[in-house]
Amino acid sequence: MQNETYTLITGGSEGIGRALAEDCAKRGMNILLVALPAPQLEKTAQHIRDTYHVKTEYLGIDLTQENAPYEVHEWTQQKGYAVDILINNAGFGYAGAFADYASPEFFDKLMQLNMRALVLLNRLFIPELQKHPKAYLMNLGSMSSFQPVPYQAVYGASKAFIYNFTRALRTELADSNISVTVMCPGGTNTNSINKARNGDLKGLAKKSILNPEDIAPKAIEAMLKGKAQVVTGRINRLILAISKLIPLGTRLKIAAKNLKPKQEFNKTQDASHKADVTV
Repeated sequence: MQNETYTLITGGSEGIGRALAEDCAKRGMNILLVALPAPQLEKTAQHIRDTYHVKTEYLGIDLTQENAPYEVHEWTQQKGYAVDILINNAGFGYAGAFADYASPEFFDKLMQLNMRALVLLNRLFIPELQKHPKAYLMNLGSMSSFQPVPYQAVYGASKAFIYNFTRALRTELADSNISVTVMCPGGTNTNSINKARNGDLKGLAKKSILNPEDIAPKAIEAMLKGKAQVVTGRINRLILAISKLIPLGTRLKIAAKNLKPKQEFNKTQDASHKADVTV
């Protein structure tokens, strides 16, 4: 079933974002992909068109740039794309000690993408979502949303921000036509760097790793059912339940032991490092 409304997905060219886009397309939704300008973006869009026979358009843009969220919104307005589902998936992380991992500019870009761009896209598109009988908004949190994360300190804090922002926004919009969901996956094999990093994990943390294709259907189903949050994977839900019984100090020591990288990146790591993009 095709219609003239669109589902807009940021970070939609690969990883979780691509899996979300494909799952939405399977359900007959028209797709708008927003991601970094790269050949993969166009290839993903064409693949979705050819495979699922839905309307699929794309915009290559760097969401860390100051005006990018406004340009995304303007693009949809100029093209006449009626967005009734917004999925804010774009983001990136890292693994390393805060003081040694990368330049201050790297962390600036992380905060710009993971928090600022997400908040602005929410604010820009809510008036558009309100025009439809029913609309959905899903923001990508993480298992890192639920406690401080040593060796991923800024990333974890950004995901805690997203979680709290989204849950508050859901409450504010409870009486509206917009259903708001926060998606909280655990470790995910989104690219070769993440696969290598995930291979260093131990215990339940290692067993909890999922592929994007395992996560996407559960997330979209939860969103369409109007769930407040979705934690993907039974082991991740078990970890979350057990963690509530353990003192925070103990949890931090366990997290540090599991997450401390075998190899540290140094301070010359550039803020444009694309291998850590988790989309």
